[in-house]
Amino acid sequence: MSSTLAPVPIRSGLRLFFQLRKMITNHIDLLDASSKLGVTPSTLRKILAGGPISRFIQRKIGCALEGRERAAPIRRRRSRVERFLEIYHLYQERGTLQRVADEIGLSRERVRQILVKGSEFGLFEYKPSWEAGPPREKILADYRRRLTLKGVAQENRMSLCRLHRLLKVHRITPSALKEIRISAKKATCIERYDAVVVGFGHHPTTTELQQIPTTRSLTTQIRRLWGSIDLFRRERGIPQPKLRFQKIEEEKSFPPV
Repeated sequence: MSSTLAPVPIRSGLRLFFQLRKMITNHIDLLDASSKLGVTPSTLRKILAGGPISRFIQRKIGCALEGRERAAPIRRRRSRVERFLEIYHLYQERGTLQRVADEIGLSRERVRQILVKGSEFGLFEYKPSWEAGPPREKILADYRRRLTLKGVAQENRMSLCRLHRLLKVHRITPSALKEIRISAKKATCIERYDAVVVGFGHHPTTTELQQIPTTRSLTTQIRRLWGSIDLFRRERGIPQPKLRFQKIEEEKSFPPV
C-alpha cells in the first residue's frame, strides 16, 4: 500500500497546477482559495511552484474543486477574504477597535492586525483613528497662514502630538515647513520694500535704507533672507540705484534750459 505522503504523479500534478493557476492570480485569490479548499496558503504556493504534494492533499483539493461534499453536511467555511471584509464593515459601523473586539470576541490588537493585513492585501483602506484628520493640502495651507505648528493645531482643534503624527503620515518634513516660513518672510519683506520705494519716490540706495530706523531693520531682514541687498535686487530685477554724487554729476552734465 502506497504511503499518503508519496509525491503525486507528474500528470496529476500538472492538471492540478493548471486548475489552480486559473483560480489564483493574486494574493487575495490565494487567501480565498486557501479557505475554500481547506488547505494552507503555503500548500497552494508549493503547488503553483511545481513542488510535490501528497495524494491526500491532491484528493482533498480535487474534491473541493469538483464541488463534492462529505457525507455529513458541514457548514461552509467562510474565506479569509470574507472574514476580513466583515470585520472592516463592522469597524466602519462601530467606529472603534474595542467595540468590534467586544462584539466578535477577539482582542483589540487582533482586530487591528486583521484590518492592517486586509489593507495590505488591497481589500480596503484602513487608517487608524489618529490618522484621520485634515488632508495634507489643508495642513500646508493653514501653516502658510499661521506659520506655527501650534497655530495649525489650534486651527484644526487637535493636539500638537497628533499634528506631529499627521506630519509623518503626510510626509511633511521640517525642511518643507522651513521653506514655507522663508517664503512668507520674503513676501513680507517685499511688501515693506515696495512701501519704502513709494515713500522715497525711487529705489533707495543701501545708504538711504540705513539712515532710517524702520528701513534699517528691513535691510537686516533682506540680508538674512537673500544673503545680500544686491542678490535681493537681482532676483527682483531692480536696477542698481545711483549714488548721490552720480546724480549730481548727471545734473551738471544736463543743465536746465
